Amino acid sequence: MAATDGFELHPPTEEDLAAAEAAWRSGTIRHELAEGSEFSRVLRAPSRNAALERAKVCYPSDAMNRFSPVMASADIVPAAYAGASDKIALWEVVLRNIRHGGTNRVPRHETRERYLVQVKTTRKLQLLDLRRPAISSLVSPGKRPPDLTAAWPAAYETTRLWAQALYDRIPGIDGFIYESHQVPGDCIVLFQRKLREVFTPIGDAHPVDSGSLRELLKSEAKRARPDAVVDFGDLPDPPIR
Repeated sequence: MAATDGFELHPPTEEDLAAAEAAWRSGTIRHELAEGSEFSRVLRAPSRNAALERAKVCYPSDAMNRFSPVMASADIVPAAYAGASDKIALWEVVLRNIRHGGTNRVPRHETRERYLVQVKTTRKLQLLDLRRPAISSLVSPGKRPPDLTAAWPAAYETTRLWAQALYDRIPGIDGFIYESHQVPGDCIVLFQRKLREVFTPIGDAHPVDSGSLRELLKSEAKRARPDAVVDFGDLPDPPIR
């Protein structure tokens, strides 16, 4: 069962999508993101320069995430995730399985060749607001809204159904804004088929396995779970089971 917060998560109905479309038109679930809004992105790349280039754009990926991929005809729509702070971005990418997977060890591949890049938006964007209380307008009146942002990975097939249906139903949306399920604060996911360059990097790309980001990852892991460790390549191999 695809459950979240004690209730079953269902795909959208035609009545839900009609309500969402009406709420978008009225502005109830429309969030205008100003040009120059700042976010943090965590990306895998072979070098700092490559990370800086990748941080600028939406790109197609078949990785099965909360709200992507979405499709247009037979093509994956280029997407970009970002968090409102460095901490949120690190939790959404590197540390997520401490909570989602119940693991006490973040493996080396989660930190290897990963960079954090602070960015700002290059233009004004129209986002569909999946945060509370706006999300209550996403469904037909009197119905409990789906908690799409708290759904665990087992329910991602359903959260992607919502993303696809909303993308198809509401022309002109640039993406979603939603609450991080890891730590307090907002995340965005952008969908851009034509104008893929949506961000400008602020400063350099920073490897997550060194300096202050390494220490932040270690402290955040411990804060969530006292026995949690992050493998930066200097831990002994885990025992074979």
